[in-house]
Amino acid sequence: MRKLIFLFLTILAFSGIKAQNTYPVTVLGFIIDANGNAIANQDVNLYTDSVFNFNYNNTVATDANGIFNDQFDVPVNVQFGFLIAETADCNGLNLVEFGFWQSGTDTIVYNFILCDTTGTGNGPDSCFVDVICDPDGSLGAIAFGMPPFSYQWGSGDTTEIIFPQDTGLYCVTVTDATGCESEGCLYFGGNNPNGPDSC
Repeated sequence: MRKLIFLFLTILAFSGIKAQNTYPVTVLGFIIDANGNAIANQDVNLYTDSVFNFNYNNTVATDANGIFNDQFDVPVNVQFGFLIAETADCNGLNLVEFGFWQSGTDTIVYNFILCDTTGTGNGPDSCFVDVICDPDGSLGAIAFGMPPFSYQWGSGDTTEIIFPQDTGLYCVTVTDATGCESEGCLYFGGNNPNGPDSC
């Protein structure tokens, strides 16, 4: 009996350690058609970029209202990461959305419009940029889309990585090979008085 109690307490302790060493990331989204109608039973593939030594992948389906959701645990030593969501469009090509999480910023929202022929949806020509801090004091623009990318920082720099000297808001516009533009900003040098995106 003592061995069973010891085994139970050991398992309980290890499960508590595991729970304390992770944080949850929640994924939410919806899929509609070009007329705004919900798409039910549509598969969405979710997977991480393996660069950050953390891998996750799952396939979820939309409910009757076109809504999908998922949740996964990330080790606390993985401070941030990218989650890619993709679903098949009417033409058989994949629509792709990119999401970013940081420990403490743990909800990612994706929205897809299927059969959108207006060019305003999120088809294969979509692009995305996220600005991240590096411990060496640099800011980096992580770009997604069709390479090659061009970078235009508000500071005048035209490189992927910059080394800011002053406290303030740093924004970059990234243009991919298709001409798709996206902008990302981060407040450098302390807490952002106007919002949470700071380093």
